[in-house]
Amino acid sequence: MRMRFLMWALVAAAVSGAGVVAWLALRPAPPRPPASVRVAAVQFHSVLGDADRNREGLAGWVREAAARGAKIVVLPEAAVSGYADLDRDVFWSSEAAPGPGFLPAASVAETIDGASVRFFSGLARDRAIYLTVPFVEQADGKFYNSVALLGPDGSVRIHYRKQHLWTVADPSWVTPGDRGTPVIDTEYGRIGVMVCFDVNYLLPEFREKSADIVLHCVAWYGPWFDIPFNRRVREAGVWLVLANWTFPGEKAWRGAGGSRIINRDGDVVARIGQDYGDGIVLADLPLASRAAARPGGTAR
Repeated sequence: MRMRFLMWALVAAAVSGAGVVAWLALRPAPPRPPASVRVAAVQFHSVLGDADRNREGLAGWVREAAARGAKIVVLPEAAVSGYADLDRDVFWSSEAAPGPGFLPAASVAETIDGASVRFFSGLARDRAIYLTVPFVEQADGKFYNSVALLGPDGSVRIHYRKQHLWTVADPSWVTPGDRGTPVIDTEYGRIGVMVCFDVNYLLPEFREKSADIVLHCVAWYGPWFDIPFNRRVREAGVWLVLANWTFPGEKAWRGAGGSRIINRDGDVVARIGQDYGDGIVLADLPLASRAAARPGGTAR
């Protein structure tokens, strides 16, 4: 019985073989992966405490970046709520009723599935882009300086909490992050996220995790940092997309603007033209993995 079944199977295969070959020949070839990806850093002035205004303003720049071909868009640190008001020396506080010079973080804090992530999730999905959403997060009675990296389907691909606090503006409200340093695989390579002061500590970890692109949400950057900053990026061997805060007019203090994109060699390949005022900077990143980008390396 078994032998008869095998004979009939061979006959059927012989009869249908030509059809199978023809079907295989008609199958379309799989699409080639893109040779590069366009990234954008949004430079933006967030009004402290005005989340509605900030979301709408940021969304306009995200739409423009996507219209200009960007597939990965980075926003500045705490862009939804604003990070601080250095003109008035006003900062966030974890206290419910803080003293002069502070505002309660609870007044702007959200959860990972709150209004801002939902708002930008729809935008990321509509434009089919990766998008960072930097916001003040409240969870289990604590406040975090957080970023949600949304995928082209609108889902949260990375939920990151700033780990290393800037001594000027973070300690009054930020709990150090407890979610590690995630790196995810995407169609554009391995992507990680960090927030401002993290740059002093996390780049070696991104190297160990074979990150290709690091998205850097910032609220303080100055030209005095260029040489050590670029050296660290070169040593990590990553592309870095840095989006910094800004202000409508020039300030007596430095640290605004300069949003930029840096290649694996630590060279600035694109920089926004002004330190003061909103805008975007874009660049096309070649899609070679870390291994392929190094002598003797092979693509993963």
